[in-house]
Formats: sequence, C-alpha cells, structure tokens
Amino acid sequence: LSTSNDASYLYIIDKPHTPISLHRYDITEYGFDNKQLSSEIAASLEVLHDLEFIDGFGVVIAFDGTDPVDGLKIDHASVYDIDNLNHIGNLDVGSVPLAIAYDEVGQHIYLSPTDVDDDGMFIVEFSLDTQLQTNYYQVAGLLGSHALIVDHKGEYIYAAVDDLSDQDTHEPYNGSSFNIQKIKII
Repeated sequence: LSTSNDASYLYIIDKPHTPISLHRYDITEYGFDNKQLSSEIAASLEVLHDLEFIDGFGVVIAFDGTDPVDGLKIDHASVYDIDNLNHIGNLDVGSVPLAIAYDEVGQHIYLSPTDVDDDGMFIVEFSLDTQLQTNYYQVAGLLGSHALIVDHKGEYIYAAVDDLSDQDTHEPYNGSSFNIQKIKII
C-alpha cells in the first residue's frame, strides 16, 4: 500500500488469486471502491515485502516470488510506471529484496536484499537518474519487510534490524533483539 505525493492515488497489490495485480485507485474522485487502473505482476508472488511510490519515477515493488518464464527466484525489485502501471524495469540486488526507501533530496532509491554475509546485511543505493547501483551500506543484523526510511533532509537511512546478539536490558524495547540503526548517506 502506498500513496502518491499529492495523495490523489492509492497503489495496492491484490493477491486473492492468480494473476497477482497492481492496482491504482483514484481516491480524490472515486473513493476506494473503483479501480481506475490495474496491471498484472509478471511473477508468482509468495510474500510482498514492500511497495514504494516515487514521484516522477514509478512504483517500486519488493517481493519474494518466482519468474514464470524461467522458474527462478526473483532477485530484483520491479518498477511500474505510475500512470499506466506498465512494467518499466528492474532494480537488481542479486537476491530477494526486503525493503525499499526513497531519498527525495538525493534522488536515490535504497533496497535491502535478503543475502547476508558474516558481518550482516547490505543496503544497496540506486541512482534515480541512471537506475544503476551507486553505493553500498552495511547493516549489522537482519532487516525485515518495510524496515527502511530516509530522513526528510536526505542525510540518514534508518533501518529496523533484528540483532540476535544484542540483549541490552537498558533499551526501551527491553528484552527484544530489535534495534534501530542510523546510517549516514555519503
């Protein structure tokens, strides 16, 4: 679920049956009951992890699923046009993407793939202009769905992570392994 910047459109994934579809509702004129546009997602969706509207660019979807053409696991976030919902590209992270964040100031998209190494996870930065990877940021711990945001100045990424080694009882979320990490955007 995501809305356009002017709050006139609502974007949502619908998975009651196959095919899975991305819908755009005009919430200023018609309310929530009338679908204005709809587009099939070109994959079998197992778990929706995140959906982000990016003004002037598209709707970016991070999901776990398989490609119906080759049967391989999805290893990218899919991008759909905000006006006609046509598939316009992929942001390749090499494994199932979990979370999406958008930096309006720096014009970057941040994706967290599921692949981890011994040191933790990475957040991959993409240029909005070129749609190419431009930087990587390391995160200690495991991210989940909807776990990234960028501050309004475009200076920091905040990541909600599950760090199983952290059992600090002085934290306000006492007894949990959950942490928020603040990552400086360079």
